[in-house]
Amino acid sequence: MYERGHSIGFGETLSRMKRNVLGCMAIGLLGLVVTSAIPAYSDGQPGPLPYHTIQMADPTFEKQLARMLGESPVEQDYLPVCQTESTLLFVDDSAAGGTNDGSSWENAYTDLQTGLTYIQQHSVPDEQGETPSWEAWVAEGTYRPTQDGDREKSFPFGHCTKAYGGFTGNEAERHQRDPRAHETILTGEIGDPAQTEDNADIIISVAPFTTPETIIDGFTVRDAYSDRFLHGAVFMTLAGPVLQNNVFTHNTSLDGGVINLNGALPFIANSQFKDNTVQA
Repeated sequence: MYERGHSIGFGETLSRMKRNVLGCMAIGLLGLVVTSAIPAYSDGQPGPLPYHTIQMADPTFEKQLARMLGESPVEQDYLPVCQTESTLLFVDDSAAGGTNDGSSWENAYTDLQTGLTYIQQHSVPDEQGETPSWEAWVAEGTYRPTQDGDREKSFPFGHCTKAYGGFTGNEAERHQRDPRAHETILTGEIGDPAQTEDNADIIISVAPFTTPETIIDGFTVRDAYSDRFLHGAVFMTLAGPVLQNNVFTHNTSLDGGVINLNGALPFIANSQFKDNTVQA
């Protein structure tokens, strides 16, 4: 077993960055650079150091995707058009006494998987071809992709879906959250806590051709155990989501990818990678 460092540091060599964070096969398709950044959450307050940004050399997702697919320009059918207005959906694992339909903090879903499944089922494009936009506010707590021990299940993030962690469960505005003080954990620990081999293989799966309109912000992603090649705590193919203000820790993978890209082009900012392990 080979244990990785605590986070990506400015000036690290690209070869180390590849194996520390990103899937080894996908990195050759990307033009990635590591840039120093002023760490901050959405409330404008500084985040915990050390934090750095992984940023695409060419941040235009459509251009990068076209280059990879050998097409110019990208056919619009590949990429969703998101509705301007978002529907809020609330998740709080401690919510009690309400209807648990996600319509408010009082009626929040207690299970994030249930909330994301609802979003998937209600994301059919309208007559204008626009996909509904969703914004999930997730309160502090621990959330699992499954309750039945099925290692194949993960949290599905599709088109036009934004999810923000770090809430206490009574906020009226997004900027009132604090992911540092109110940790929102997405864990792969779905079986026997004394074992790791029965943990979830993938914690977050991102749908193909998602754009930066899909955002995952303010979570701790931990305890994935991936024993298959090209898998990791986060899995995506030909996608361009935004991952920011997250912590990735105590994930184990076969080939070194905490985030396995498979040709994806994410924007990763103000995120920490620590105590992740590669099986060797």
